[in-house]
Amino acid sequence: MARWWNRSSQWDGLFDFQNHVRPSYFAFKLLSRLTGERLKLDSSDAAVHGFATWDSRMLVYNVLLWNYSTSPVQVDLAVEGAPSDLTLQQLFLDAAAPSDDENARLRPVPSHKFNQGPIRINVDLGAYGVSFLALEKNR
Repeated sequence: MARWWNRSSQWDGLFDFQNHVRPSYFAFKLLSRLTGERLKLDSSDAAVHGFATWDSRMLVYNVLLWNYSTSPVQVDLAVEGAPSDLTLQQLFLDAAAPSDDENARLRPVPSHKFNQGPIRINVDLGAYGVSFLALEKNR
């Protein structure tokens, strides 16, 4: 282990040797937004994974999806049993952005309003892509 830590290049940190944040930092930042009660989330694709939560204090459903493969995939996200009208706010993690600025790395998608009832959302995930979705109750 001494050779590993003292002689090998380390690529597993959140910051590089020039103090720039790596894409993994933003993945953890998105994970931190999964507040509240964990909800069930199923995937029929072995490469697509995710977490979902309901935050009763903020009145928001949070979903984090990631594609753990070299091939892009399209996710058809079905939200069942939503009790009210919701507004979707979505971010994509751009790991290849030329800047480590949060606004360059976490790219927003225009918001979309959904009426009460079954909701279907198409999410394009590139190779090893990450997307965060927040479905907020309309006030």
